[in-house]
Amino acid sequence: MGMEKQIVDRKADADTARTMADTMYREAFDLDFQLRNIFSAAEIEAGETTVSVAHVDVTALVRGLIAAFGHKAAEKRLTVVLDPGEEQLTFKTDPDKLQKALANLLANSIEFNREGKRVTIRAWRENARLNISMTDEGHGIPEGDRKKVFDRFVQLDTGIRKRHKGHGLGLSITKALIEMLDGAVTLTGAEGKGCVFTVSIAELGTHRAVDVTSGDGNEFIFEGGAQF
Repeated sequence: MGMEKQIVDRKADADTARTMADTMYREAFDLDFQLRNIFSAAEIEAGETTVSVAHVDVTALVRGLIAAFGHKAAEKRLTVVLDPGEEQLTFKTDPDKLQKALANLLANSIEFNREGKRVTIRAWRENARLNISMTDEGHGIPEGDRKKVFDRFVQLDTGIRKRHKGHGLGLSITKALIEMLDGAVTLTGAEGKGCVFTVSIAELGTHRAVDVTSGDGNEFIFEGGAQF
């Protein structure tokens, strides 16, 4: 708020104001992301979440997430790539829940990756299921800790020397949301060589017509051309 006041009062030159604006955006992004997770966790705990089905452009959704987290990847000089797979992969599911689950996985892959490395995302359809994997090149997770990282408020990096931000909610939210989509999330990889998180979900609404299309988890197009 102090930075905003300086900009509003025109006490900062153009370059300083640009730097301040960049800092404010990064801080606001982190705050917004954490608050969304807190609200999601509260809704899940209260049993107030419902599933809405749409034709989801999975490719566009993933690319949108990569763009949204671009500044986070740039901070660590990371490259985030989407393995093309199908040119346009569409799937019947809940776009909002899928987006929130993948956003947490991407945030995790960036946060715990080594500087200058890569995050590789793959999306493919197999046996009527949508599979999405996220591979980082971080330090990996010991096999004995792989189940508990999905528990709420659990962080392996704790104490006064804690190096990573967050509240230990992201992976627990991802697991809960993916299970609501009739799916599962798994963690594999070798300690010291990174992690591979893979979600696999069933197609929803296969026995009824769905006339809603979602491009990025937030934009919806209804049959007839109405867009929201």
